Amino acid sequence: MREIVVAKTAGFCFGVKRAVDLAREAAECSENVYCVGSIVHNKYVNRELEEKGIRFVKSLEEVPDGADVIIRAHGVTQEEIKECEKKHLRLVDTTCPNVKKIHRIVEEYSKKGYRIVIVGDKNHPEVIGISGWSVSPCEIVYQEEELSEEQTFEKICIVSQTTMNLEKNQKIIDKIMKNAKDYIVFDTVCRATEERQNELRKLAQESDYAIIIGDPASANSNRLYEISKEYCNSQFIENIDELCLNFLGTSCKILVMAGASTPASLINDVVLHLKQDE
Repeated sequence: MREIVVAKTAGFCFGVKRAVDLAREAAECSENVYCVGSIVHNKYVNRELEEKGIRFVKSLEEVPDGADVIIRAHGVTQEEIKECEKKHLRLVDTTCPNVKKIHRIVEEYSKKGYRIVIVGDKNHPEVIGISGWSVSPCEIVYQEEELSEEQTFEKICIVSQTTMNLEKNQKIIDKIMKNAKDYIVFDTVCRATEERQNELRKLAQESDYAIIIGDPASANSNRLYEISKEYCNSQFIENIDELCLNFLGTSCKILVMAGASTPASLINDVVLHLKQDE
C-alpha cells in the first residue's frame, strides 16, 4: 500500500497569497488593470487573473497613461517605479514585503558607499529588481565557482535572493567574507523558503519518492527539486499531465511538495490521482 505524505509547507506562501489577493481585488474594482510580466511564476495563477480581466503585457510602454498597473510579487527597479509615476499610473504594489525589505537595504547601503553583492540569479526578475535600487553597479554571484580565490572585496553589503538554496547560499557568503576586508551581511532568504527547504530535507530522507509541483520558471520550485534529488528519487512536474507513475511501486512512501506559487488545485489533483492509481 502506498503512503502519501503532503508537506505542510506545500503551496502558496504569504507573499504569493498576498499578491494574488491584491490582484483579484484590483480586477474587481477596475476594468483597466495591467500587469507587466508574470505576477508570480505560475502560468495557472496568471491565467486565472487574466480571465478576471487583468491584461498581461511585456513592458510599461504597452500600458496606457492613467491605467492601473500591478507591480509583480518579485518587485521592480526604482527606475520602473519612476516611469509609472511619469505615466500617471495607479500602482497596485504586490511586491513581497521580504523583497521590499531588500530594496530598502540595497538603497540605504549603496548610498553609504557600500558595493552591493547579491547572491542570486542575475536573470531572475527579483534579482533584477533588487539591483535596480542600488545607486551603483552591483556584483551578482550565483555559483561558488564564480568566485576566484584571488578575488577580494573592499567595502561590501551582502544580500541574497529570497528563494536561494540555504546551504548553497551560505557557502557562497562564507567564501565572499573570507576575501572581504569590510563587510556587512543581511540574512534575506525568506522564512517561508527556509521552512519549506528544511521540511523537504527531513521528509525526503524518510520517503522512497518525491514529487515536486511547480512552474519551470519558479526559482523556489527548482531549488526544491535540487534538494529533493539529494535524498530520494524525485520528479519535477508542472501539472498532473506530466506525472509519471511507471516507477512507483505498490508499496512505497511518496512525498508531495509544491513551490510557493503553486495553487492548491494542482496539488489536490496530483494527490487524488496518486490515491486513485493505487
